[in-house]
Amino acid sequence: SGLINTGSTVCFIAAVQVPAGAAPVDVTAGTSDNVSFTVTSTTLPSVSDTIFGAVDVNLVAQIQLDPDRSGSVTSPGTIQYTHTLLNGSNTSASCTISGSGGSHSWTYQYSLDGTTWASSLTGVSVAANGGSQTLYVRVLTPAGQPIGRIDVNTLTATCTVGSTTASDTATETTTVVGGELSLSKSAVSYVGSTPTVRSGDGSQAYPGDQIVYTVLAQNIGTGNLTQVILTDPLPSYTSFVSVSATFSGFGTGAQVLFSTNGTTWSTSALTSLSAGSSIYVAVDTNGDSTITSADLMPPSATITIVFRVQVQ
Repeated sequence: SGLINTGSTVCFIAAVQVPAGAAPVDVTAGTSDNVSFTVTSTTLPSVSDTIFGAVDVNLVAQIQLDPDRSGSVTSPGTIQYTHTLLNGSNTSASCTISGSGGSHSWTYQYSLDGTTWASSLTGVSVAANGGSQTLYVRVLTPAGQPIGRIDVNTLTATCTVGSTTASDTATETTTVVGGELSLSKSAVSYVGSTPTVRSGDGSQAYPGDQIVYTVLAQNIGTGNLTQVILTDPLPSYTSFVSVSATFSGFGTGAQVLFSTNGTTWSTSALTSLSAGSSIYVAVDTNGDSTITSADLMPPSATITIVFRVQVQ
């Protein structure tokens, strides 16, 4: 402070910075003060004085449930979805998980571990400041459902956060298909080409951002499927970046083939794709470098496509 003459006054401003993620607190001034400021004379070290103050930390209640999901199922059949419940609050959350689906006598079940299932979940604890919990949803469709029937389940997380309540929703759109092939698609958008996620369900993206679509096909029946070809169009107002594919459950010697027309096939992944065009992916199981009815997809076999595009 420098020299302060007798009877003089010097004023100071103290800035108190609350650490990120600090727990909420409501302090009573004079009773539970949580900051203090002390002045000590440098010429007479035994002379000092202290004042106290109270700094409240506000409650931040922020719950996020992502992503939206979609998939196909046979009748009868079963499909499973996964979601992430994220707690961005500065205190822990206790949540109830429920859904609105179940039209047409469909059954929805919920789980925290993918093993133990219930019609709803209560007391789901999620830690503060970015804590997360994976949620599993299982959809069971009864026999007799017509092909093309759709049921939308709105999954809701209602959480008690401190003295308030916060909630968020995610949707699951399930379509009944014929045969025994299950198909699902998800998306994640990234800031430019970086690993930083812009949106966990791909619903938000800006020019220059990249969106990664993941398409999963699985033979959920008990018999072989023939000539299974997956196709996905290049979305409007995007440019092709890359495509890759993997598979599991096929016999020895099987290989992934790529095409832009579903007729001419190559073992090399596509390096370009014009606007309005689509990617085609299939697994050659008999080694003739093309896809015909002789190519079989065994029960439980899967084909996964990762399709990356850039927003124009």
